[in-house]
Amino acid sequence: MNKIIYLLLGVMGSSLLATNFNKDDALEYLNSIRVSAGLSSLNQNSILETASQNHVNYLADKGLTGHYEDNNTYPSDFYTGDKPFDRGVYAGYSSSYYLENISAGQEDIITSIDGLMSAIYHRYGFLNNNIDEIGIGVHSSRLFNYNMGNSKLNKLCNADSYEGTKKSYYGVCAEYDFKIEATLYDEVSSSLADSSPNYVIWPPANSLNILPVFFEESPDPLPSYSVSGYPISIEFNSHKYKDNNISIDSFRVYESSGIELTNTLLMDISNDPNEKHDKYQFTLFPLERLNWNQTYLVEVDFNIDDKAYSKSWSFQTQDINIPTYTITDLDETLILKTDTQYALYFPPTSRDDVFNGISYTYNTSEQDVSIYDSNTILVKLNGENESYCNIDIKNNGTITKTIHLKIGSEDNINDKKLEDKIETFSYKIDDTDIFIKLLTQDDTKEITLNVDNEESIFPLFDINSNITIKESVDTVFIEIKTKLTEAITFEGR
Repeated sequence: MNKIIYLLLGVMGSSLLATNFNKDDALEYLNSIRVSAGLSSLNQNSILETASQNHVNYLADKGLTGHYEDNNTYPSDFYTGDKPFDRGVYAGYSSSYYLENISAGQEDIITSIDGLMSAIYHRYGFLNNNIDEIGIGVHSSRLFNYNMGNSKLNKLCNADSYEGTKKSYYGVCAEYDFKIEATLYDEVSSSLADSSPNYVIWPPANSLNILPVFFEESPDPLPSYSVSGYPISIEFNSHKYKDNNISIDSFRVYESSGIELTNTLLMDISNDPNEKHDKYQFTLFPLERLNWNQTYLVEVDFNIDDKAYSKSWSFQTQDINIPTYTITDLDETLILKTDTQYALYFPPTSRDDVFNGISYTYNTSEQDVSIYDSNTILVKLNGENESYCNIDIKNNGTITKTIHLKIGSEDNINDKKLEDKIETFSYKIDDTDIFIKLLTQDDTKEITLNVDNEESIFPLFDINSNITIKESVDTVFIEIKTKLTEAITFEGR
């Protein structure tokens, strides 16, 4: 399996994997992310695309990754400049307001973007409120490059240099001595941010299909962790609050049951080991991986010039959309149906508990085994009852786990069953108390939803399916857990 790498350079001066390198799909997806965060869409810029494509061609030619090119050490006909802005100038871009995100190793361009959104420094790049154009470069060797800029600043750099006597700026365009009158520059440079929200949260409120995990990034905000939970962020508008003091009183995340995740780290400008956060950016890192297909509630209390504010919202992590087993007992043989794809999730037992390789022995007639992420594998077996497949899971060539699989009959499949007892979950969201009663399988399968003392009874129908119920109440997400990992989610609006 190729190593997945996310590389960051700042401003200078969910479904199963399917191969897709389509730039139009990537731009549409990235814009849907920005719009969901309250930001404006990005427009395609052909010059930025040329610069971005030139760089991935160089990297692929020399078998490299990263933001820099070195034509002395690694000479190539694809060389166009040492640094991102150099390559932008080579392609014809004039403004030094220039951002670049790069990833390597993903199966397709959508998973590249998802991974970059889980990597906090890159996320802040994609969610920058002062960019409006992008060029995307892709290479079949699984290299993905995103160059971003500000069209209004670039337009100023393509006009005439200022020759007057008023205050002016230089060093902001491709020609270092090119001058822009200061008032005009200040107005244009902040115009995009001025129309952006007061702050941007991620994941956004009521969002679905959010990855549950963060692995690695370069530079790495959590250098002592190989696996942790998906970071949650809030970024205040630096142009609107440039003269204000902002502080965070508390930043908390809860499971849908109401249990707070206490093993977390709040990162800001004061404790970022790479000094990439600015004073407007605050990131909560769950230091343990989140679960698949689960709803989480976030609460942030903050101060702006000693005036208190709060924000709460919820998001739901990705559902792999196939039967998913959480594996905690490696000694137990897992019985599977023939010709059925499963996801096997191995919850990390430490901050370094990841894998990047697999091998297996078998006597099944067919087997399809692949890595979904560094804690999850996909398996599909074909064969007669009692035929087996034993999978060795490896980290850098060393076997760390072995899982025993066997094909079984309908009578002994490890299906996800509801426990034969009444389970009750209660939690608070959007100032509405939600109480859920899950009846046993032997009862009349109904869900009782009590909102503001008004009861609504809904039939549960197929206990193993996902059901969406819309009710005229405040937004609520209720998750009913089955014995293993599958969940039934009810949504009310």
